[in-house]
Order: sequence, then structure tokens, then C-alpha cells
Amino acid sequence: MTSQVDLSQRSPGFQKFMQGEQAREAAKTAKLLEPVQETIRQIHAEYRKAWRTELSKLSKADSHWYSANFVDLALPQTPADEDPKVTMQKVKTAYKEWFDTLPSRTGYVIDGNGSKRFQTFVQAQITFGNVSVTVESLDRMFQWFVDGDVFNESEIGYDPDLKTPELPKESAPLSMAEVLATTDTTTRDGNA
Repeated sequence: MTSQVDLSQRSPGFQKFMQGEQAREAAKTAKLLEPVQETIRQIHAEYRKAWRTELSKLSKADSHWYSANFVDLALPQTPADEDPKVTMQKVKTAYKEWFDTLPSRTGYVIDGNGSKRFQTFVQAQITFGNVSVTVESLDRMFQWFVDGDVFNESEIGYDPDLKTPELPKESAPLSMAEVLATTDTTTRDGNA
């Protein structure tokens, strides 16, 4: 693997040579990763297919099924020493906040069946992955569902008008140092 070299101090010919080397190295790495990435895509496709299971069958699945279909989304984990009652309260609070703000944040709404499917998935994440449930982790789980078309068509809807428009961020007032560093471009007459 080529180490990073500060090319700004080198000749244009050397810079061109090193850029070519870096491009070849990147292409070789990408080619090596293709089979791994394809395998990961196939595994996730199988997981998504499993989670699309009819809701009545999904609710009757046993812990072996949930364990076999646990999807590691690399989410933060709950501390091992946390009291289960505290954890459950955090889950309830985070889920309520997430669910109540979902339409205004994303434009998506999910019906009762979609909610049951998603809650079952969240429960599997908690049980088999010790996932810490926060609004952010719920967003990532939901995005995995949406990206993979896990919800049935009747379980989810999208309306961009539901999204609350983002307000432009107010710029902070200039500091005294910034004001003093500003170059005055006006003339004595006050014209630019």
C-alpha cells in the first residue's frame, strides 16, 4: 500500500506519477473488496426477505428465528451494568419521541402493522445485540427497513409535505476580532 506523501513539495512529474500509483492502488483495493461487498449485500438481502415475513408468522417466530435473523447494524450498545428497568424506560421514551416526530422529520408514516413489524425488529436488536435504543439508533434501524423495502406497501406511506422545513441556521454575530479583520471597501463618500 502506498503511504501518503505530501506532493506539494515535489516536481509535477513526480506528482503525476504518485497520483497514478495511488489510483492503481485504490482500484486494486476496490477490486479485492468487491466479492466481500457482494456477499454482505446478499446477506442483507436475505435478512430483509426474512423480516418481510407475513406479520402473523413473524409474531409467532421463536427466539431461534430471531437470533438467526439478527442484523448487526453496528449500533451503540447498552452498558452491561444498566438496570433493566432503566433500560426499558429509556426504550419507551426514545421510541415514543422517535415515533411521534417521524412524519415531521422524514415525511414517513407507518400504520399499526408496520409499527408492530418495526417494534419486533427493535426488540430483536435489544435482545440479541444489546442495542442501546435512542432516536438516532431507531433512525438507523428505520433507514435499514426503508432502504430494503422491508415494510409492506400498506404498512408505510411517504408524503414530503409532512416534513417540517428546516429553518436556515442563524449565523452567529461576528466577534470583535472578525470585525477588525474585515477590510473596509467603501470610499470616503460611503460608496462601494
